Amino acid sequence: MAITPFKVEVAKHILEDLRERLDHPRRPDEIAGSGWDYGSNLDYIKELVEYWRTTFDWRSQERLINCFPHFKTNIEGLEVHFIHERGKGPNPMPLVITHGWPGPFFEMHKIIPLLTDPSSYGGDAKDSFDVVVPSMPGYGFSDKTVGPGMDVSAVAGMWARLMVDDLGYQRFAAQGVTGEERLPASWLSHTPKTSSGFIQHLVTLDSLLTWGLAREGCLKQKKNISNSGMIGVRPKADTDISRVPNPKLFPMA
Repeated sequence: MAITPFKVEVAKHILEDLRERLDHPRRPDEIAGSGWDYGSNLDYIKELVEYWRTTFDWRSQERLINCFPHFKTNIEGLEVHFIHERGKGPNPMPLVITHGWPGPFFEMHKIIPLLTDPSSYGGDAKDSFDVVVPSMPGYGFSDKTVGPGMDVSAVAGMWARLMVDDLGYQRFAAQGVTGEERLPASWLSHTPKTSSGFIQHLVTLDSLLTWGLAREGCLKQKKNISNSGMIGVRPKADTDISRVPNPKLFPMA
């Protein structure tokens, strides 16, 4: 399918509607002294709403998001949004990175430069990646589904088509996050020889997308790398480049 450039640009009337609702919130009651015992703390929510009303600047966030090259493509009738940042090195490894449930593609904005341009952060250009960060259906700027069945396996199949059919990568690695390994080991028996591997971060999220990719026949090796510093909504600004996975761990041959 055709890949088209995409720019994040939320319409003015949507922002005006949001501001109107923030100016007139309907706050719930709260049991005195309950803190966070029964849900979000009311004082915290009030503070957050006030921040959005008086301080938060969406347009500046748009400019930050648009620092990356964004695209859309149609996969199985759904418009899928993704970032495609090419690596700055002699032979970058293709790497698809999937956000969690729930979570946005923008979780990855601080690690994308580390992976695509390691030499600028004290690393070796030979260890660079071509990074692809899609938004899962119903998240970010991808279309939502209109029926049931959009599970881990379905998303894995979409990512396989994105990487191979749309972007032309015949071999690639995948990064995902998981706390458990419960899918049948027989899924891995479907993997071909034309594959790389995947990076699995052992953190407390329930995404099993990388297992689904293995079942779809795009990955051969399973590698567990405990490296929670690589992923998160708020990565530390001083992320150590030495913790970025070395593509030599996932031989292309």
